[in-house]
Amino acid sequence: SFDETEKGYILLSEVENNDSSAHDVDGGNDTEDYVFLLSFDEAETYFADDAARVAKASAAAVANGGQCFDSRTKSEAAAAPELAEQYMALTWWLRTPGNTVEKAANVHYFGELNPMGARADLATKGVRPAMWVKTTNEVLPENIYTSENWANVTVGDKVYFGSYAQSGTEKEALVWEVLKVENGKATLITEKVVDKALYF
Repeated sequence: SFDETEKGYILLSEVENNDSSAHDVDGGNDTEDYVFLLSFDEAETYFADDAARVAKASAAAVANGGQCFDSRTKSEAAAAPELAEQYMALTWWLRTPGNTVEKAANVHYFGELNPMGARADLATKGVRPAMWVKTTNEVLPENIYTSENWANVTVGDKVYFGSYAQSGTEKEALVWEVLKVENGKATLITEKVVDKALYF
């Protein structure tokens, strides 16, 4: 959830729901949303490589049935099995359709893009919400940004914005990663897969 100050920074965005370029499946009508899922093209563009797309699952995502896996290579996992919990990642949904209208594209737990998609009614995958926010010179409350003001924000920064019950019933500050900065606004995505969710 977001407080009133935080809501004032979230922008209503024109969300393009393009067809699946790999399978020519209709992406549906474009929408206007404050919070959304990344498209396949955005997930491909905003992250440098598969490793950058890997996202650890929140405790809530695991508790609610998210199917997590060790995101390391077999050799890395074998070398330090005691670290497995630190690398438990979850597959996360994209808004682009897969190879049929019943499927949605996603990012595998090890960061690889999956244009074929998975059945949208699968209850083992999760979500990383994204949004556009205003960036201004105005000094913000400490709980919103780790730095002095939004004018300093750059790609790769971590932003504290809003809250969610990620490990129990108490809400905790959400950490977001900055994906893009342009024309006084920035694209954010949650650092973790915040929860398990059906695609629809």
